[in-house]
Amino acid sequence: MAVKRSTLVTGAIVLAVVIGLAAMKGWIGYPPNTSGTIGAAKRHVEPQIASSDVQLTDSQMQSFLQSDSFRKMQTSPEFRKAVEAGLAKALADGSLGKLVTSDGSFARVVADPGFVGLTSRDEFGKVLNDANFQKFVDGLGHSATLTGLEVGRTAEAAATVRELAHSATDLAKSAASAKMFDVAKSATDLAKAAEQARVAVEGGRSSESAKMVTVEARFIDLAKQAEALAKSVETAKAVEAARTVDAGRTVEASKTVDAAKAVDAAKTVAAAKSVDAAKSVDVSKSVDAARYVETAASARELAKCAESLARLTEASRAVDGARSVDGARTVELAKMVENGSLARDGEFNKAVVAAGLDKSVTFTTMMKSTDFQRLLMSKDFQALAKTVDFGRAMTDANVLAVVRIPDFGKLLFDADAQKILASPEAAAIAKTPDFDKTFLAGNN
Repeated sequence: MAVKRSTLVTGAIVLAVVIGLAAMKGWIGYPPNTSGTIGAAKRHVEPQIASSDVQLTDSQMQSFLQSDSFRKMQTSPEFRKAVEAGLAKALADGSLGKLVTSDGSFARVVADPGFVGLTSRDEFGKVLNDANFQKFVDGLGHSATLTGLEVGRTAEAAATVRELAHSATDLAKSAASAKMFDVAKSATDLAKAAEQARVAVEGGRSSESAKMVTVEARFIDLAKQAEALAKSVETAKAVEAARTVDAGRTVEASKTVDAAKAVDAAKTVAAAKSVDAAKSVDVSKSVDAARYVETAASARELAKCAESLARLTEASRAVDGARSVDGARTVELAKMVENGSLARDGEFNKAVVAAGLDKSVTFTTMMKSTDFQRLLMSKDFQALAKTVDFGRAMTDANVLAVVRIPDFGKLLFDADAQKILASPEAAAIAKTPDFDKTFLAGNN
């Protein structure tokens, strides 16, 4: 009954969204100015969304609404909060979607403890839209001595290991249901280790870089364990499926296995270890095939998390290795920012004067904030602040209402959330009255 109800709900949503889009584009008779979700969000709509306002077919929309990413966001507490805060308006004009990129720079900036507070200040929005300031931060990003502080890295790491712990817990439950008790135990142990890593990365008062160095080895080990466990599940499932499932079901089950095999998170894990782990799993022939499919799906999600964790660790190493600022200078910058004395630095002052910002009352006012000074020395913030899109978004009330949600930074680290927020389908639905209903249907 639950499956039928879900199918009916999805079908109704598809129909409602398609009708809404058709009406919006003038394909059917519909009063032109009655949509309650467009309103104030049209301040800079028309010229900016032209590139993303693509013609979506019914099949494209159905594929989007039936995707794993969409279903995950339907049940995400963080995404629900964003929807309730007016996410539709933030997406409808394209301002937010342009900032959400897979490199995670926007997520890390939003996760910085001081960033949200800065967005409540009028001066912050004004300075971000100053062409001289945009050129100034672009110059900082190319300077060998005026960049290097990290923001949001520990928040990103915590979000990644939190998701790994969640996926490992799900795998433990599905494996126990499938009577794969060795896998269930290993998954439970992995979940505990991931939770301990989360506590470690969130605790303490050390700098972003110092925390990442401390937990780096632990993250690598977690990624290896997660990938090995995922492979052990896929191997055991493939063997058992060949023995107990009819040919048709075996084909479908193997698709899930293939998806898990495609994930190569921690490349240092030897295939032999996965095979040995699989041999140790004593699976009863009487286990229902559907439980194997569920377990393999959980393993696939775990493998994705392992890949994300491995990628995060590699990125952290790359940041340390490619950082143009030497260690002593980074420490010096951090101390000046902490003391609020960055303006006294000779090289920084030269850059300020060269950009003409020494005559800007707004910039001078913002420089009294240590949070602002810290962001100025961040590579991620420099990359964002040099763009016109970032300045516009940070003065858009609809975008700010969503950004200021306490858990929004955490949501931005989710790869599925990134796909949804940056997708043309979500932007299209956001222009209809059915956006909230569509994304909250999974919570009913």
